[in-house]
Amino acid sequence: MNDKERYNFSFTTGTLMPVEMLLLAKEYLRIKDWDALQRECSKGALLTFRTLASCRDIGRRLISRLKEFSLEELEYFVTADSEEEKILCWVAVCRRYTFIRDFMAEVVRERYLSGMQEVTYSDYASFFCDKAQYHPEMESLSILTQGKIRQMVFKMMTEAGIIENKTRIVPTVMPPKLLELLPREDYLCFPMFVRED
Repeated sequence: MNDKERYNFSFTTGTLMPVEMLLLAKEYLRIKDWDALQRECSKGALLTFRTLASCRDIGRRLISRLKEFSLEELEYFVTADSEEEKILCWVAVCRRYTFIRDFMAEVVRERYLSGMQEVTYSDYASFFCDKAQYHPEMESLSILTQGKIRQMVFKMMTEAGIIENKTRIVPTVMPPKLLELLPREDYLCFPMFVRED
């Protein structure tokens, strides 16, 4: 299995973080240099976390998400309203972390389209066990880390409006401009769309 096929679980140190994502996106569009943006994060010049190490590490993870966007998507992101920001942050998360994208496409979306209204920890556990058979990198995850991964997946789904009340699946209201902007493969990141009129 090559590195591209391996699951990356570095999302356990940060949630959706739309405010920070927006700040970094605006700065990137100003300077057009990812390395310089990372250096600014490492100096604590952009993000306001307790330690420089947190600024550096969280900055690196958020920048890796922003790099998933095309220039057109980045330019749209910095002018988006708060609901569109959440949608785009969720798209970036799903593009960056294949584990979350697979969970959305194979479990959450399938359950909703099959008429199920909820996604539970039990559904997640079944998905996790199934994927562990094909992803040896998951064998080294401690029980504590596994719990943190699950917690962050459900927390980010809640922040993105994918679920509410911990388990109830919610369709996404998608503005027409955003539907035109996003490629069709990103539709798998959502239970389904309700087109905004």
